[in-house]
Amino acid sequence: MTPAQQRIQTVGHNFMPEYQISAIPYVLNDTVDSVTLTETYDGTDYRVIKLPKISNFIKLKTSSATLKVYFSRNDVIDDKNYILIKENENNESLKLRIVNLYFSDAESGSNIQLIAGLTTIDRKEFTDMVEIFLGDDTSLIGE
Repeated sequence: MTPAQQRIQTVGHNFMPEYQISAIPYVLNDTVDSVTLTETYDGTDYRVIKLPKISNFIKLKTSSATLKVYFSRNDVIDDKNYILIKENENNESLKLRIVNLYFSDAESGSNIQLIAGLTTIDRKEFTDMVEIFLGDDTSLIGE
């Protein structure tokens, strides 16, 4: 490895300039079951959107009835600590650094529009970070 290659720093999830520059747009607009993966924990199915990179912000909208959005697997299983997205409500952009969004299996037919501003930081730099903070058993969460 050359001296120049040794000086190249990797960009991690705390690299502030990534959150200051313009984000890369990422948009999903479909039913929850079409844009999520189904996972099971302790006999309970839930759904998860796995963003390809760490988000800088997210904006959510639904044309269905109220939609519950969770930020950890435990919270979706226990039905607690969620945000409610009301039908056709124009929500503010949420400045959140996440890689996963969770939904109960009951929400699978609901319509969701997700607009996320992504950084260029790999999701592996932040995978399970929110979940660990919120007390999830991350040994059960896949990449």
